[in-house]
Amino acid sequence: IFLVESNPEAKEVFSDCEVIKPNEKFNLANFSNLVYQRGVGDWVLVLNNDLEFTPDWWEEILKAYQKNQSVKSFSPFEPNFHGVYYRDWFQGDDNLYFGYEVPGRVTGWCIVHRREILEKIGQFDPRFNFYFIDNDYGRRLQYHGIPHALVKSSIVYHKLSQSHTTNPSLSGQNGMDSSKSVF
Repeated sequence: IFLVESNPEAKEVFSDCEVIKPNEKFNLANFSNLVYQRGVGDWVLVLNNDLEFTPDWWEEILKAYQKNQSVKSFSPFEPNFHGVYYRDWFQGDDNLYFGYEVPGRVTGWCIVHRREILEKIGQFDPRFNFYFIDNDYGRRLQYHGIPHALVKSSIVYHKLSQSHTTNPSLSGQNGMDSSKSVF
């Protein structure tokens, strides 16, 4: 397990993962690509630092994959977001909701995928420092015909915008405008 820490003053030490502190300005694509290059596991998780995981969230992703192994990319369900703003999309008993819509189905704050898809879609585009990384990811999945599903039974809470308060360079319109012009 690799954890990329953008705060050079952070002192946390974890026994179960390697902490990487890049010597560069924060860029989510570059930081995620560092992990892609170093990792060897079958699964890749790209996560924000402001998430709260329910106990079964990962098991639910694995169950969804075991039932449909053609799906190689997943996002969890966020009740305070999907359950409020997209509640009409997630009615009924279905557990998998397929599609590439951002943020309705592809959620940049928590992307889970099989490492093998990198051979087709490549790594994250470093021109996207933070914003629109999920849009680019979803479009590349769609272009290559790789199914993505939101897993309704996999629940993760996103403490919206706390990433912005820990990294002020992400807040405001400037970061979004520079990425939007690329997208």
